Order: sequence, then C-alpha cells, then structure tokens
Amino acid sequence: MSLKGCKVLIVDDEEDLLQMVAEAFEEEGCTVSTANNGEDALNIFLEKDIQVVIADESMPKLDGHELMAKIQESKKAFPLYFFSTGSMELLENELQEKGATGLITKPFDLDTILDLVRNKIS
Repeated sequence: MSLKGCKVLIVDDEEDLLQMVAEAFEEEGCTVSTANNGEDALNIFLEKDIQVVIADESMPKLDGHELMAKIQESKKAFPLYFFSTGSMELLENELQEKGATGLITKPFDLDTILDLVRNKIS
C-alpha cells in the first residue's frame, strides 16, 4: 500500500528528529505538517485534514497524552495516532485502550515507522 497523498502531522520538540521523520514521509508522497509542541499541533489538526498523527510523548505546551485527549474532544474524525517515546514506562496496550493506534519506541528505524503507518492505513 502506498502512502502517497496521506496527510501526516508529526509533532516533536527535537528539531532534528522532527525534520528527519518529516522528510521520510515526504519522500513517500505524503503531505506533511510539523509542530514542535502540542499546542501548535492541535491548531494544525483543527485547521487541516489530518489522517495520521505521530506525536512525541513528552513536549512543551501540551504533551502527547493531552494532545490526544484534545483531538478526541474535537468534532473532527479521530486520526491514526501514534506515540513516539524513549520511555519504557508506556505500555502499548494501555495507550490503545485510550485511543492510540500504536507506540513507536525511540530510537527507531524510519522504514519501520513507514511500514507501521502503511499497514494501518491499508
């Protein structure tokens, strides 16, 4: 399944990581929006048609959990929502019970993330 045309929002306060992931999705033909904090990400989500969110767990203004809750409260369709984290304390099944699609553990392989999203949108 191709990711071409998929609308992705990537949220991370680590600028280098944010750009690296954004470029990987752009190379797959995705329309990519980025934000370095949860507040800006929520505004982008509310303004645009976003299908996939990949959000860092820990970031300023709204963390990944708060962002997911705000997106769930909005009247818009809930996207595929992936947490990215370096923390081993998060459990994927607990996040999925709250509405997340999955967990991406840092450090990660870009091909793994692309495949994960590709499998979920097919």
